[in-house]
Amino acid sequence: MTACSPENITPNVTFLEHSFWGNCMQISRDDTTVVIRSANEYEEFFEARRNTFNDCSKAQPPHIDFEKHTLIGTLTESSGCSREYNREVIQKGNQKVTYTVRVYESGVCLPLALNMNWAMIPKIKKRTDVLFDAVVVR
Repeated sequence: MTACSPENITPNVTFLEHSFWGNCMQISRDDTTVVIRSANEYEEFFEARRNTFNDCSKAQPPHIDFEKHTLIGTLTESSGCSREYNREVIQKGNQKVTYTVRVYESGVCLPLALNMNWAMIPKIKKRTDVLFDAVVVR
């Protein structure tokens, strides 16, 4: 009898809300999926999305130790008056990480809500593929 090796739900994942960055970073519809593996990538990403209003000219993004972590994110867009998020990260060895986001919305309201669903995961190798599966359930 043989057994398949199951995929592991990745331990030590921290899901971050956009408020983690304060008011000085804005996300656009162009940021559908993001994988940041180094401090340089993180600084460049933040700098390119720095708000030009408020007092953000000298703001620095919160520290993330990229020797231990990788930052991943996927954008969701919903029109519900209320919404709940179900997020899960599953890793299959060093080959693949899948980040699944389900947004359960109710009601129809304007404007649309854009949300970047961030997850800080244990460091992954450059060759590790990151797949995103984000769905809004109405």
